[in-house]
Amino acid sequence: MRRVNVVKSSASEAGDVLGTAYMYLIGLFQSNAGKKGGEFFTPTPVSTLLAQLTTIGLTEVTNVSDGCAGSGSLLLEVARHLRHGKVSHYYAQEKISATFNLLRMNLIMHGIDYQRFTVFNDDTLIHDNFYENGKPVLFDIQVENPPYSAQNTASDEAYLDDPRYRAAGCLAPSTKADLAFVESIVYHMADDGRAAILLPHGALFRGGTELEIRKYLIERLNIIDAVIGLPANMFHGTSIPVCVLLLKKNRNGHSGNILFVDAAGCSVKEGKNNTLRACDIKRIVDCVRNRADIPHFSRKVALSEIQENSYNLNIPRYIEAPDTAEPWDVYSLIAGGLPVAEVDALQPYFTAFAGLKEELFERQGHTYGLRGDVQRIVWDNEAVKSYIADYAAAVASLRNSTTHALIDDMDSINADTEDGLVEELFTALEGVPFIDRYDAYQYLNDAWQDILPDSDVIRDEGISAVRAYVSNKVLKKKQKSKELIEVPDGWIGRVIPFELVQEAYLAEELKELKELNASCEAAQTELDEALEALTDEDKQFEFDGNGIWDTDDDKGEDKLNVKGLNAVVKGLKRSYGRLDGFDEDSTEYRIVTLHQARASLSTAKRNRTKALKLIEPKTMSVMDGLSDDECVVLLERKWIDPYINGIAPLARNAVDGLVRKVESLQDKYAVTGMEEANEISALEAELANALGKLHGNETDETGCAMWADFLRGE
Repeated sequence: MRRVNVVKSSASEAGDVLGTAYMYLIGLFQSNAGKKGGEFFTPTPVSTLLAQLTTIGLTEVTNVSDGCAGSGSLLLEVARHLRHGKVSHYYAQEKISATFNLLRMNLIMHGIDYQRFTVFNDDTLIHDNFYENGKPVLFDIQVENPPYSAQNTASDEAYLDDPRYRAAGCLAPSTKADLAFVESIVYHMADDGRAAILLPHGALFRGGTELEIRKYLIERLNIIDAVIGLPANMFHGTSIPVCVLLLKKNRNGHSGNILFVDAAGCSVKEGKNNTLRACDIKRIVDCVRNRADIPHFSRKVALSEIQENSYNLNIPRYIEAPDTAEPWDVYSLIAGGLPVAEVDALQPYFTAFAGLKEELFERQGHTYGLRGDVQRIVWDNEAVKSYIADYAAAVASLRNSTTHALIDDMDSINADTEDGLVEELFTALEGVPFIDRYDAYQYLNDAWQDILPDSDVIRDEGISAVRAYVSNKVLKKKQKSKELIEVPDGWIGRVIPFELVQEAYLAEELKELKELNASCEAAQTELDEALEALTDEDKQFEFDGNGIWDTDDDKGEDKLNVKGLNAVVKGLKRSYGRLDGFDEDSTEYRIVTLHQARASLSTAKRNRTKALKLIEPKTMSVMDGLSDDECVVLLERKWIDPYINGIAPLARNAVDGLVRKVESLQDKYAVTGMEEANEISALEAELANALGKLHGNETDETGCAMWADFLRGE
């Protein structure tokens, strides 16, 4: 009998599952809530950024607060990024009652005892509830994502008596509450307090009372530590770019400047929105930690310069955007050759690869000329060969150290392990040109998302967890009620994915399965193309009273009638005795093509299902018989290979990038203006001669002769 390993989750793991499920539901609500979604949910990458910015160098804090808490995701993220994960007490306030209930539920579901949080269902701007024993509570960390440019409910002059707003001597405008939220945060900062708040960029430069509040924050309090611009289109409900205002009560020797960071380009597209990757977050956080001046990205700006700019904090005023305009050299366009300036722009490569410039180019008066095939010359350069070899050695060393940290010391894997691996990676890449260490870090971080939870399971259950597999549960709709129910759908590895086992032990079966998957994809493409080829007239086609398309205007349904399609094709075959030979522009041809595409897809899926039913029990049998050493090898493949294989090609990619740049430069000036002019002249002469051979009435021939003279320049 086949042995099936079913492993129960630990209590802590179950709590994580509940929390994850809750956040998933919140995410679904957010994605369908339009503008309302952003009122209570901050995308996880943005929450992570704010948490990391406010916890730099900290392991635990007395308290953390969010005055616009929404579902509490920012508070929880702060705790997650404190190395000891310790927050003694959580404070929060949320205006919307339904969201306030979500907040409390979320805190409890993440294991926070009700005695460790104090939350209020109230408007932060008009009711400051963060008081205990008649004194304001001062917070170590505050994080906040208030509604952008919302109505200021505390704009009445009576609120000048509120100690949060009184110090600035004025109130934020009634139509823009952004800086009122900032003032409330500042009032509750502890002596060494930190805060990060998300704001629309307008709050950085608008005039009126907002200018006065910025002046108060900068000149009198000197509390703004950094201004960080984020990419646009990161939040549901608004596509505007926002910024992070990082506040610190203790500036730790940096009180003479404010760090500006332009991270607008740090994102990738994910669905309809942009998102921050782990490498983007680390790039920003490291920049803030080191207060680094990086061209076109970050700059420390003296307070005196900000004062000269009338306390305008608009990021483009202080960080120059890179010049992305494509240069064109007039001389090279006309006479040919490669422009000196554009060749010299590649100087960083020539500095790194000694002798390459001389091997690639020869000077030809005002331009450069290529000496031969670019790819061959570049890859034959000795310095390039050494660069590739040295990088390969560095990657091999990283593999060894990573294997030691993750495999040899498997029982002691924790967050410090990742820090050690990151430090080793950055040290290995220090001084290596043309490789962005943050791009390399992304591969490590991606792998780490599996490594840490896997290691927790193995620590609790032993290496036998690698051999375990469990029933795969999926959600499916009931046919009649459309209710979602959980049903078993095959088996999955507890730690090791089935495909990884199949790659190692069932290569032929896996190859066949992948070929069948490819057949399914190809058949699906054919079906999609056949459906797209149908015209409105085709959809109305009927044969023997059967149609191929269902249209229900009341329900808004417009779909293929499969039974009708089968009946129509059957009727065509009965009437014509065959299904081939229809004209390609005919409705019958498109209908038969559609029917055949559906049949091909059905066959492909059936064959794939058969293969899956055969390979799955074989995989389970292999897993049952794995030795401990074989389990370790599979762990290396899952944990280490994706990271190392990801960073291994980076040096070769950099050299390929140089080849592409030179080849692009070559193509750019391949055809000269003089050659084009000569070609045009030849075509004009040919046309003039052709015009002279045309015959017609006297007026037409006179016109053609005049045109020919014009083309000849006469």
